[in-house]
Amino acid sequence: THDDPKRVCDKFNIPKPHTCKNAHKDGIIVVQSLNDPIQEGDAMITQQKGLPLILFHADCQVAIFYEPKAETLALVHSGWRGTNLNIYGKVINKMEQMGCRRDQILA
Repeated sequence: THDDPKRVCDKFNIPKPHTCKNAHKDGIIVVQSLNDPIQEGDAMITQQKGLPLILFHADCQVAIFYEPKAETLALVHSGWRGTNLNIYGKVINKMEQMGCRRDQILA
């Protein structure tokens, strides 16, 4: 449930993670702080150290991308619509725009 992350965060004394409202499309959200408003989208990218992110999903795929030199993290939710809209490719392109090197991105 959506309450589980709060319990885990409380136990380990970490901030409640930032999330987004899955839209089953190809929206990408760049998260700068925990105070950012929760937006509709299917991918979140951050370069902020210590900023936890979480995605909720059922039968859709979730991927994690990380580029260590640029210290950039992306979480991607992709169902059949997102896959058809090439959300994974769009996230990689956005990460490149943020200073990541495509050949350094880990999945």
